[in-house]
Amino acid sequence: MQTSQKLNTFLLISGMIGLLVITFIFDFILEVVVARNEQGGMIPILVWLFPILDLVWVLLGLGLFWFMLQDSQSRLVKIFYLVVGLALLFTPSLLFVLPVPESWLPLVPLLSPDRYLFHASAMVAGIGLLSLLLAKRGGGHPRMGPRINE
Repeated sequence: MQTSQKLNTFLLISGMIGLLVITFIFDFILEVVVARNEQGGMIPILVWLFPILDLVWVLLGLGLFWFMLQDSQSRLVKIFYLVVGLALLFTPSLLFVLPVPESWLPLVPLLSPDRYLFHASAMVAGIGLLSLLLAKRGGGHPRMGPRINE
């Protein structure tokens, strides 16, 4: 039982890190493709690439949220999701307001609102917040049936 909980915690943390890394890769891919498109000839790729990346990104986020809802004992992980998501989401704002070293300023373009990483930060924070709000101590949601772990 304890091993199963440790495995779930590991999968949830690595899933969050994986989602953030994948969105960073998506941002890089789109940056390269858009830069090459400015030279001409890649419009058909962009027409298909944007919706495919959006669909994959949303499916990954929803899958992570579903897995988080299945794990009823990971309150600390849910709080971790919320803190990490909010920290990444508000990093650009805080960098403009707080006196920070200039070496931190390159983070602003990486987390700007037109990037997948910015939206993934909001998704991670939302997953943490919604899982905390939807968590019930006696089991799953009445319409969802029993939890998988039971």
